[in-house]
Amino acid sequence: MKKSPASGRLSVLAIGCCSVILLNPGASAAFLTIDNPSFEYPAQNPGVAANTINGWTRTGSAGVWNPGSQYYNNIGHPLPNGSQVGWSSGGTATQTLVATLQPNTTYTLSIAVGGRNDISPGVGTSYAVQLLVAGSPVAWVTPVTPPILAWTTLTATYTSPSSVLAGQHLVILISATQRQLDFDNVKLEATSVPEPSTYLAGLSALGMLGVFGWRTRKLR
Repeated sequence: MKKSPASGRLSVLAIGCCSVILLNPGASAAFLTIDNPSFEYPAQNPGVAANTINGWTRTGSAGVWNPGSQYYNNIGHPLPNGSQVGWSSGGTATQTLVATLQPNTTYTLSIAVGGRNDISPGVGTSYAVQLLVAGSPVAWVTPVTPPILAWTTLTATYTSPSSVLAGQHLVILISATQRQLDFDNVKLEATSVPEPSTYLAGLSALGMLGVFGWRTRKLR
């Protein structure tokens, strides 16, 4: 028996829906722009620190530092990125990004923390790294004691809801309450999350194909 024209048209529609979903699942990822993410500015001579950080708002005792080869590099533990790091001894560094909060997006904040070899027993876990929206933290790393003479990368994630207020800028905050925390290589990745309706449409289209396949076999 022949298929009806309507069945043929619906089959084409179902195949088209599946093709669009499979070829364009709707997810994309990109690193957001952070000014001076590895704390290379202002540039310092080896062994010299500055109580300032270009691109960041600093309060209290915090800045950039060029550790040279005495604290990390000379023993096989190079810096995560570049030749300088950020530091905080009770101070705070914040940066308001150009990027604003987007709906249905997963944000992944990462930072490397290190333990210099002349601070014992180390900085401990008395520090905070947070992603803020409208002045409130939405993601924060779980602090660990940085290994002496080495670096550990910490991450935190936040997925925004399907509806958000427009124009809310993302803010990164780094602070330590005691001793010297060294940090480097700050990154923030944004990954769009497809709407649940996208997956439902795909499942519906697959179901339609299954029904038409069964009917085709039955009518032969």
